[in-house]
Amino acid sequence: MSNLLAIVTRCLAAAVSASLIACAVPATAQELYLLNGITRDRAIGGDDSFAWVLDYSERLSEHFSYSLVYVNEGHLVGHHRDGLGVVARL
Repeated sequence: MSNLLAIVTRCLAAAVSASLIACAVPATAQELYLLNGITRDRAIGGDDSFAWVLDYSERLSEHFSYSLVYVNEGHLVGHHRDGLGVVARL
């Protein structure tokens, strides 16, 4: 249980830190998302980790926009999946 509490504490600290940074730096993004949560793998004995996503979207014209995304799926034993993404929308 203390491991879960440590993970939740880290997630909350990261969310508060990112929120303070976002408020301090002027941004012109139409959408900025910070999502977080807990990743749990019950198959290998209840390993817990954190997971978070940062998504920045901006409209470039009336019919075109793009998004830049970073995904951290947590760091379970044998599973270190992080990724970047770029999405263009018409």
